[in-house]
Amino acid sequence: MKKKLPTVMKDTLIGAGIGTGIIIPGISGGTIALIFNAFEKMTGAVRTLFSKSFLRSFFTLLPFIIGIVVAFGALYFPFSLALDHIKFSMVCLFAGLIAGSLPLVTTKIKDKKPSISNMIGLILGLIFSVLIGVFSVIFDFSGTISTLFANIPFYLYFILLGVGFIAGAAIIVPGISGSLVILILGFYDSLMDLFKTLFKTETALSSALLLLSTGIGILLGFVLTSIFINRLLENHNRGTMFVILGFILGSLFTIFFNSEMFAWFNGNKFGLIEWILGPCLAIGGFIGAFLLSRFASRKQEQINAEN
Repeated sequence: MKKKLPTVMKDTLIGAGIGTGIIIPGISGGTIALIFNAFEKMTGAVRTLFSKSFLRSFFTLLPFIIGIVVAFGALYFPFSLALDHIKFSMVCLFAGLIAGSLPLVTTKIKDKKPSISNMIGLILGLIFSVLIGVFSVIFDFSGTISTLFANIPFYLYFILLGVGFIAGAAIIVPGISGSLVILILGFYDSLMDLFKTLFKTETALSSALLLLSTGIGILLGFVLTSIFINRLLENHNRGTMFVILGFILGSLFTIFFNSEMFAWFNGNKFGLIEWILGPCLAIGGFIGAFLLSRFASRKQEQINAEN
C-alpha cells in the first residue's frame, strides 16, 4: 500500500481543509474535497472500505483523516475563544460563508425552470431549517441542552450519536457544513466546551465518552450515508439540490434566531464592537466563500467535461 510522498502530503493538506470546514459552520468539507479533486477519491474509498479492498481503502483515507484531526486541533482553541467573546460577530462570519456558498448549489439548478416538485422541496427544506430555530427559542433548547450536559443522563449518549450521524451525513454534501447542522440543532457550543473539560480530572472521562459518542455518530453518518447521498445526487440531483438550497436559505435565519443567540443578546457581553465587527466579518466571509464556490463550480465543470 505504498503511496508517493507528494500524494500523501497533498491528501493530508486537503484533509486539513476539510477539517477546517468541520469546525467552522458555513464552510463545507465536501466543497473543499470537490475543489481539490478529492471528492470521488474519498467517496470511492468509503464505498470499498468494508470489502476485500479494506487495506487499500483505509490507507487512501488515512492522510485525509490525519489532516482533519490536525486542523481541528489547531483551530479549536482560538475558535472557541472567539465564540466566548464575540459570538455575534462569529455568527455573522458564518452567515457570510453560508451566503457566499450559495452559487455552488444554484449553478447546479439554474439550467432550466424549476418544477412544482422542485419548489415544494425548496420550501420544505427552508421550513424545516427555520422551524428548528423557532422551536429552539420556544422550548429553550439552549437551557435544556445545557442541563443535559450538566447532568449527563444515559440517553444523552444516544442523542449525541444521532446528532453526530446527521452531521456526518452532511459533511459529504457539497454546500452543506456538518458543523452548521450541529449549530442549528443547538449542540455546537456544548460540544465545543467538552474539549475544554477533557483536561479536568473530574470531567475528563465523561467528556471523552460524550465526544466518542458524537465521533462514532459522525463516522457512521459519513460512511453509511455517503453511498446513499451520492446515489441520490446522481439519480435525483435537481430535486435534492432544491431541498439543500431551501435548507441553506433557512439556516441564514436560524443561526441568528435560536435560543443560544437569544441568550447572548440578553447577556452583558454583547456591545458596540459586535455591531462594527459583525458586518465586516460577514462581508469578508461572503467574498471568501463566493470565490471558493465559483472556483469549485469551475472545477466540477472541468471534471464533467473530461468525463
